[in-house]
Amino acid sequence: MPADVALCSMATAHSASDARIFALSLQAFEPARHLYLGADASGAAAVRSAWTLPEAQLHVVAVPSEFQGRDRERLKRYGKWTAFQMLKADLLRRALSDGHAAALFLDCDILLLAPLPLVVLVIFGLRAPLT
Repeated sequence: MPADVALCSMATAHSASDARIFALSLQAFEPARHLYLGADASGAAAVRSAWTLPEAQLHVVAVPSEFQGRDRERLKRYGKWTAFQMLKADLLRRALSDGHAAALFLDCDILLLAPLPLVVLVIFGLRAPLT
C-alpha cells in the first residue's frame, strides 16, 4: 500500500476493548500510518493506553456528545444512526484535507494479522441522487 495512506476508525465506550486491540495490531503491522480516530473519552483512552507510536500519528477527533454512551440500537431508536455513520466520512475528509494521498476506514473490531495489501488507488466520488 502506498506510504501516504491514512487509516480512520471510530471508538466509543461500547467498542473500547476492541479499539485497544485494533491499535496494537495497527502498530505491529502498519507502524508508519497515521490514525484518525473518532472517539468519545473511553474510546480515546483505550487507544491511547496502547499507543506507542509518535503522538503526531494519532489524530483523535471528539465524537459529539449526542452520540456518546449510546450503542447501535439506541442510536437507531432515536434516529441518530445515520448521522453517527456520517462521522466516518468526516474522518476520511479530515485525513485527506491534512494532505494524505488517500484514506481508508477500518472498523475498530478488526484485528490486523499482517500488513494491509497493496491496493491500486483510484480517485472516485459520490454525489446525491438526482430528484
